[in-house]
This record gives sequence, structure tokens and C-alpha cells, in this order.
Amino acid sequence: MRAPSFPRRRLKASWLILMFITNASFKCVHRTPEGKQEDTPLFSLYRLYESLILNDNDGLRNEIEYFWYARWPVASIPNPHDPSGSRYAVLSAIPALLVESFNQRTELGLPRKADAIVSREELEQYQKEDKIFDLGVGAEVDESGGAVKKDPGNCA
Repeated sequence: MRAPSFPRRRLKASWLILMFITNASFKCVHRTPEGKQEDTPLFSLYRLYESLILNDNDGLRNEIEYFWYARWPVASIPNPHDPSGSRYAVLSAIPALLVESFNQRTELGLPRKADAIVSREELEQYQKEDKIFDLGVGAEVDESGGAVKKDPGNCA
């Protein structure tokens, strides 16, 4: 009896590269709805919802990181007015979780203005600065579009 033959690694590697390129171009092209040029917090909210429903942990992590570095205040997410009651419930819970997550990072001394990779010296400098916490949906946003200072004990 003959052992089964499998494709050579070279074919498998090229298949993986093709999948990566296809996936990367798909994500770039489909970041915003068709016909829209600029990304918004509402579009990001729906991408977070999609990743959550599909149990796509990598996509969820990437979208949260994208929202963090886009520097949109969570308060800038408009009410989605979604017709589906169950989807609306999940969409309304996501901003509260974002506020909790972002405020924990801020409490650690990681402001949203920081780069993704910071040196120890930069981190120490950030930890000495005033902390600006996110207040969540329905909160007041200052003139610059940033979050408003608040006491961490009063997190939304």
C-alpha cells in the first residue's frame, strides 16, 4: 500500500502568501462602506460588532487598537438607531466596554497620543502628565475633539 502524497511545501507557502495578500487587500478596500471616503467612529463600532459576533478575536483586537490610535473620543460615536433590537443592545454595550478599557490604559500612564511602541523614558514621562480619561457616549467633548478630564473614580 502506498502512502498518500501531499503537495510540496512550496505550493503551500505560495497559497498562504496569496491568502495573506487577498486578506490584506480585502481589509484595506472594505474599511469604510462603499462610496465613503473617510472612516468614522460609527463605522468602527459596526466593525467591532461584526468581529464580536463572528468571534474573530484578532479582528476585534485590531479594531480596538485602530479606534485607540484614531484618537476618536468614545463620546463621538453617534447613536446608531439600529432597527434590530438585539443588535442595538450589543452596539450600545460596546462603547461602555471601550471606555473601561481605554481608561484602564490611561490609568497605567498610556495616553492615546503615545505611539504603539514607547521607551521606558517616554512611559515615565507620560505617567507624570495629567491623565485624560474617556467619558463615553453622551458625555461632553472639548473643543479639540478630545476627551474631558475627569476623576477615575467616576468612570462611565
